[in-house]
Amino acid sequence: MLLKRAALLFLAFLLGANLVVFVPSALAAPISPAAIASHDFAYGYDDSYIGVGFDGGQGKEFHVFVEYNIPAGYPAAGNEVEMQFKITGISTNNNALQKIVNVYEYKGSKIPVFADGDTGWPRTNELGNTSLYVLQGFQDNVSLNDVVKINVTSAVAGKAGQKARFLLTGVGSVAQSSEQIQIFFNNPTLNEVASKTDALQSSVTPSKTTVMADGIDSSTITVTLKDASGGLLSGKTVNLSQGTGSSTITATQGTTNASGVATFTVKNTQAETVTYTASVAADSVTVSQTASVTFQPSTPSASKSTVTASKASVAADGSDTSVITVTLKDANDGPLSGKVVDLTPSAGSSSTITPTQGTTNASGVATFTVKSTKAESVTYTAAVTADSVTVTQKASVTFVPGAVSASKSTVTASKATVVADGTDSSVVTVTLKDANSNPISGKAVSLAQGTGGSTTTTTQGTTNASGVATFTVTSVKAEAVTYTATDTTDSVTVTPTAIVTFQPGAANASKSTVTASKANVAADDTDTSVITVTLKDANDNLISGRAVSLTQGTGGSTITVTQGTTNASGVATFTVKSTKTEAVTYTAAVTADSVTVTQKASVTFVPGAVSASVSTITASKATVTADGTDSAVVTVTLKDANGNAVSGKAVSLAQGTGSSTTTTTQGTTNASGVATFTVTSVKAEAVTYTATDTTDSVTVT
Repeated sequence: MLLKRAALLFLAFLLGANLVVFVPSALAAPISPAAIASHDFAYGYDDSYIGVGFDGGQGKEFHVFVEYNIPAGYPAAGNEVEMQFKITGISTNNNALQKIVNVYEYKGSKIPVFADGDTGWPRTNELGNTSLYVLQGFQDNVSLNDVVKINVTSAVAGKAGQKARFLLTGVGSVAQSSEQIQIFFNNPTLNEVASKTDALQSSVTPSKTTVMADGIDSSTITVTLKDASGGLLSGKTVNLSQGTGSSTITATQGTTNASGVATFTVKNTQAETVTYTASVAADSVTVSQTASVTFQPSTPSASKSTVTASKASVAADGSDTSVITVTLKDANDGPLSGKVVDLTPSAGSSSTITPTQGTTNASGVATFTVKSTKAESVTYTAAVTADSVTVTQKASVTFVPGAVSASKSTVTASKATVVADGTDSSVVTVTLKDANSNPISGKAVSLAQGTGGSTTTTTQGTTNASGVATFTVTSVKAEAVTYTATDTTDSVTVTPTAIVTFQPGAANASKSTVTASKANVAADDTDTSVITVTLKDANDNLISGRAVSLTQGTGGSTITVTQGTTNASGVATFTVKSTKTEAVTYTAAVTADSVTVTQKASVTFVPGAVSASVSTITASKATVTADGTDSAVVTVTLKDANGNAVSGKAVSLAQGTGSSTTTTTQGTTNASGVATFTVTSVKAEAVTYTATDTTDSVTVT
């Protein structure tokens, strides 16, 4: 009866404006429909009753209800159920119309029919209960000969020995009533199929997310295949791909075991992050979940890693720089990222490293900037402390001096004071430096002495590695000489100068002199003579600052030290005086040099004016016979105030009222100041004799 109804419905639908047709055919399928009925919703019912959306207005939906008897044990464990039917015909007068096929599980107790008078089926107005319909799947834009396969496992599972009912719909989007769609299906069957892989239920996981990129360390990628209900799928062939990764996969294709698992081993020699994707070609499924493994750089290779400098020579000015690039690689030449690198300079270096510690980038590179204000050669060493690795290669940078700085360069003398004997010398050292006090080598240097008369001998006129040029200076002239250095290579005159004072040598006995300001001085303890001692060395240089002693032999003069130390003119002066008439010879000596000046100075101290009171007049006999024969000698001794005999004075002898005879024996005083007279008389009388220095008109009292 059902088959007859189906045939009648088929003929009736051919006459309608829109028609869905099932053409029964013998398909090898486990279960064929137990009943088929169709219903046209053209009469006032639209698709909103079952919740299917499409362009509204004049849209129409066509329905076919199918009922199946589900046998016991159906479907078998691990299998799924597909409803399959083939599109055997499509008829439309507008090929642009959309063509969709939907399959719903119908949860009603009976299949509804169109005819209201048929009491064996529910009335059409009962179709509005949308809770009775559960969408199982759909296929849009169906074409002729398409085989529609809709998974209905959820609707069939658990209905063994019961009925399963479905609603099949064909949707057409119609703009005008004259347009029509006719979709022809063959007999829909339920087919038990092996469960398909579900992209969301299945999983792809790595045993380790981080692996050393050494070609040895590995991670196991586990692919677990499940169907839509979470059932494990065995016997499925799985392919594992890695996109742009370069890792090694063993094997690239596996078959799931009883637990639905296929495993793959991955390893790499290149540091990279690889994303692994699993796919099941038989099910045309790519598992949604992916596994990512980061192949980390392995331990850096000391010999494979490198350390290089962008510039081997850099100005030591604190501004010019060289970039030290450290590239870390493993034993397979793979760059190592994320490694902390320490860069250290050679011992004693003054260079600045920025930063002192860096982390390698994706290319395994860490960079450091180095600079210095000190001229030096520095060797830089890179080390990865975490791996206890020191890179074998090192980078060397030579920091070279800048231009010669006039103010920083120096001129110094080894001795500030030198004997001006033409032999004693001082070494003048010129050190050329840049603005940062770095010594500058290879520069020609000249040394000038202004107005000095010294002799300069070039020891080294070109600066050595220490920036030094040396000159030896001597002189026979006592003078202070200022030495100025010039870098003739760069025409730079050094600002600092060196002063060398060439001092006189030891006092020379024959070159030095001793003179008296007056050769004759009154021995009156008032009149003086100045003895001037002038000290000179062998080169006639005046000697200052030397202590001089003055001695007088056996003389009894008084020496007053006016200046016992020679002044800037080499002169020391002494004042001499005496109360004793004598000739005194003065001798000068320099104890410090153990030198006695050859030349001597002589001063004669002569008596002063005749003193009337100090001079004397005496008679050899106080009583003489007045016979004209017997006589007395009257001695007149002229003396100055200090009792010194005064010679060379004319003396007269007067006798007052006496009548004696006076005979001059020596009327002029001799060296002893004595003048003598002989007196006789024939008259007995007492005679007083008076002597007068007629030269000076002094009468001896």
